[in-house]
Amino acid sequence: MARYGAGSCHFRGRRKRDRLRALEGLPMLAMLLAAASLPCAMDHARYVLRADPQVSLSFHVVGQSADWRSELAANIRLDRTGRSSWWLPTQSGSSDPRFLRWTGLVGSPEAAPGYRYTLHDLRYFAFDAGYAMINKTPYKGDPAPAHILLADLRDAFYYSDDPATRSSPPQSLFDLTGCDVPDDRPGIFFPLAP
Repeated sequence: MARYGAGSCHFRGRRKRDRLRALEGLPMLAMLLAAASLPCAMDHARYVLRADPQVSLSFHVVGQSADWRSELAANIRLDRTGRSSWWLPTQSGSSDPRFLRWTGLVGSPEAAPGYRYTLHDLRYFAFDAGYAMINKTPYKGDPAPAHILLADLRDAFYYSDDPATRSSPPQSLFDLTGCDVPDDRPGIFFPLAP
């Protein structure tokens, strides 16, 4: 009987020690969960088109000019055609519509004086995780929206684009799929604002 009691105490002591060891990891787990719940900054956000994962959207820090103050440029990639295009966030008009305006990298044909921009502005709508609209032009460091709608995406890449690179991305939401620091800082051409 004494032997059974001694073994039982040893078992309870080991169980208690195991519980204490498990609790030691809780502060680290709490820190990881807190870090995971921090909002992703707009300039680290990576999106994929819900209806076509071969269409992606990412934001990059590019500096600013007198006309372009957000310090961000959006890169839209159409993997099916290999097309990659650069866009600057802007707000125009007194009714506060938000747009992405097509531009190019410094040294590209799109940056040449007199280049005719065939891709028209994309209307930009941002939503939080509960699909409430975020009525703000994106700026460097802003929290990234959970979803983005570029209302004229198909029109721009099918009807306005060069026939050689024509694409037909579906009308859909871009969903936030990643948050990382891009390894590049593209040299964006800042056109004069109209």
